[in-house]
Amino acid sequence: MSSSHSSQPPSSPASTSNQSQRRPRSSSQSSLDFEYGQRRKRRAPDLVVRAAKHLARTVCIKFSANDILKHGLEILAAHEEGELDELPAAKFSVFQAILRMIPDTKRKLLGEKGDEYLEHLASRIDEGVSSARSDDTIGLKKAIVDFIGPVHPPIAKNQKCTRGFKHHVTGDLLCPPRLDWTDRTVRQQLKDEVTRPKVKEYPKFLYAENTIQEEDVFEGLFRGPLLMKAAKHIFIGPSSADSQDTSSRSTRQGNAALNGMTKVTKEAIAYIATMVRFALSSDESFGADPTCCFDIHAFYRSIINMLELPDIQTDVKDLLEFWDQTLFGQNPTEEEDDEDDTFAILRRQQDKEEDHLAGRVIRRSSSRTISKKKLEEDDDVKDFVTPQTEFKTPSFSDANLLKVKKADIIQFERKGYYICDRAAEEGKEAEFVKIPEMERPQVLRLKLLVLEELCLRRSMLSPRQRVELGRVDGQGRPTVCCEVSCQRPDADQEVCFQIGDQARFE
Repeated sequence: MSSSHSSQPPSSPASTSNQSQRRPRSSSQSSLDFEYGQRRKRRAPDLVVRAAKHLARTVCIKFSANDILKHGLEILAAHEEGELDELPAAKFSVFQAILRMIPDTKRKLLGEKGDEYLEHLASRIDEGVSSARSDDTIGLKKAIVDFIGPVHPPIAKNQKCTRGFKHHVTGDLLCPPRLDWTDRTVRQQLKDEVTRPKVKEYPKFLYAENTIQEEDVFEGLFRGPLLMKAAKHIFIGPSSADSQDTSSRSTRQGNAALNGMTKVTKEAIAYIATMVRFALSSDESFGADPTCCFDIHAFYRSIINMLELPDIQTDVKDLLEFWDQTLFGQNPTEEEDDEDDTFAILRRQQDKEEDHLAGRVIRRSSSRTISKKKLEEDDDVKDFVTPQTEFKTPSFSDANLLKVKKADIIQFERKGYYICDRAAEEGKEAEFVKIPEMERPQVLRLKLLVLEELCLRRSMLSPRQRVELGRVDGQGRPTVCCEVSCQRPDADQEVCFQIGDQARFE
């Protein structure tokens, strides 16, 4: 009779050694896991979302990624076709930033699955932009209290209902310069929202030492201590906010280091000012209805518009250098390149290699002289004459394209067929003329034997010489008659003919 109990299989030596080497969990760690749950493993970062966060902080605080991508592709196609001489600076700047921050985006957008990738990329960018605002508003909600310091009554870190004009410190920092915060009536009107600040009124928290210079309102503007601490908190790391050292002592890289940021943009200054303004206020929702809350997005746009004013660009340059020095410790006088250092030599060698690998060419295209296909009797020709019929587009190409000879026909990817009108020479770029889609030439390759049968001699042919080829049926009637142009009458090679515009098939 067999035994009813089951025996455990013996463990292998490898598993036994692994079990003996496994570190036992401490009692304190087990108690923490029981109370808070086991710590989850950190997920790998999404590079697109991370780039989109940096995009919101340094380029544009809010936008529709789907609209930006579609509009950018349309503008890019129109510019490359020569329909636009200059690229617009509004939405297209955001599109260019996307291409710069997210690698390989342009190739994927122009690929076979470009539409599908566009939808996926737009959703990831929208997620990153929204996540940046959420992360920074939550982080500064508590940090701004530490930046202000101890006050009485204390400012709650987890609640905003007592901030804004309901607290004497935050109210003083947010009070418009046209109003006197020391006036009890003014304080009450601001608290009751009888008087509301305007988006273009810049309060004292934006100024150095929280003091507005009435003689020169730009003096000290956007150099406030809360701004600089918030900028370090967001770009360098929370631990560097109260430190005079520009480098973060944290073991984790900050947002600036993760995204290769070494210079501050005007949009970054506006973003930090907007975040601090929201952290000081009693508004609970960022970007809420401006009819009942402060229009935070209009405040952001007003700062950018002011920093773009032509008359103050010298002061704006000094302001950007001040931010660069504060955040990154950069001194413009110490960053001048030395012609003899290794970095300068490396750059020169790299530029020389790039010049060798990239060929400069000019693509020429043309449009219809008359914009209407068929003119009516009452039409005036002057009304339908196209103002510009020829467009030149400087382009970069592979260096092998510099070897193309005159009259060679090639195809530029996604651009169409072109014929070489001028080969590359010393100091001159190669020029290619676009062949219209509806007039794309057919190419006839005829052996020398065929040419001899047609009584044509090789010595009589020259490039682009026009000849007539014909073929008759058994009754002597022409079946094919066309005018062709000789393309390559080289020795020991096939002769290539291009059918002309006046080809006639019967």
